[in-house]
Amino acid sequence: RGAVTQPGMVALPRNRRNVLFAIVRAGGVSEMASGLVVLHRIRQGGESHTLNLYNVEDIRTALLLDPLEEGDVITVKPAAPNTVFVGGLVNNPHPQVYPLGAEITVLQAIAGANGLRTDVTPREGTLIRRAADGQEIHVRLDLDRITRGIDPNIALAAGDILWIPETAETRVQDWINRNIFLRAGLSATAGVNYTGSGVEFLNENARQVHTSGNSVNTLQDRFDPFGFLMQNMAIQRTTANP
Repeated sequence: RGAVTQPGMVALPRNRRNVLFAIVRAGGVSEMASGLVVLHRIRQGGESHTLNLYNVEDIRTALLLDPLEEGDVITVKPAAPNTVFVGGLVNNPHPQVYPLGAEITVLQAIAGANGLRTDVTPREGTLIRRAADGQEIHVRLDLDRITRGIDPNIALAAGDILWIPETAETRVQDWINRNIFLRAGLSATAGVNYTGSGVEFLNENARQVHTSGNSVNTLQDRFDPFGFLMQNMAIQRTTANP
């Protein structure tokens, strides 16, 4: 049972009552198989053996086990889903699940996350992969070079993390977007109406400073150096007195 082509009961000849031949009689392992096999022996006190079909020593062990008996259960474990995790400066960060055996590259994974963010310009990525000994390996990727075909478009493995990190450049771009473009947009649409009292306040302050003999760095110089308030006031007066 499990990840075999034809799960179910199989009949074995006396001279071939072993795990490997039983799997062959079940049509062989399917594309979903992980390679791990669990033998559960009903008549021998319920003992079990876990074997890895990709390991030569485990294959030798499978051939040396006592012959299978009626009622023994062989389970071929399915592989874990082929999942890669894409996050950071992409439009739709999320785990991506692909069919087993599918080869997914860095650029395909980014495309599956709806591409890179366009309000900033990410130029690098980090591939995080867990090695067989449990350690994480971090590999820096130059996305520009990969896109142009200069660097290889690396194939991802199940469990890989593809992270598009913030950099000094993207932080500056994000700050400009939030603090300059946004404020400029608000200023253009807010429809601020400068009143006469505000203009008079500036004029009065300017007169007081001029009387004291200091005509530089007035409030009008600091807050209305181009005379926008004065122009607005002149327009208001013209409108009020046609």
